Amino acid sequence: MKEIWKPIQGFEEYYLVSNKGRVKSTRFNKEKILKTSISTPGYKGLNLFKNKRSHSREVHRLVAIHFVPNPENKPEVNHKDGDKLNNHAYNLEWMTHKENFDHAYGNLFDNKGENHGNSKLTNKQVSVIKKRLSEGESYSSIAQDYPVSRHTINYIALERTWRHVDAAK
Repeated sequence: MKEIWKPIQGFEEYYLVSNKGRVKSTRFNKEKILKTSISTPGYKGLNLFKNKRSHSREVHRLVAIHFVPNPENKPEVNHKDGDKLNNHAYNLEWMTHKENFDHAYGNLFDNKGENHGNSKLTNKQVSVIKKRLSEGESYSSIAQDYPVSRHTINYIALERTWRHVDAAK
């Protein structure tokens, strides 16, 4: 893919942004690729200067504004592959907050069950627990065999948690 450069709106005489997610300065009659920093939420960002004032900008938004059409005027930029550091124009799309949230948690982060950071059980263990529940075994009896409380077993029985796991056959 050929790298295309466009002047950054509001900073046209000083900075350019590329479709590959890079920003360069054209100040002082020199072209220089700028270094970015990683913000707390994990996005590449930098400061642009104009009239002796600093203006903080996120690189993915600059790329999207200049290279990704937004006919519906959606407010947020999504990274299609979930990689916040991949700021190529082909990887960005405009979304509503709800669409962005659904994409992040529905498609990219499978944090249910054993993939959840706080999980004390595996999918296989829950499958066995569900089988034991279907056979009428008590919550307390099952809980003694696992590092969880009888309340956790109750939540599994009521399908408040672990809905995605079927009982062992």
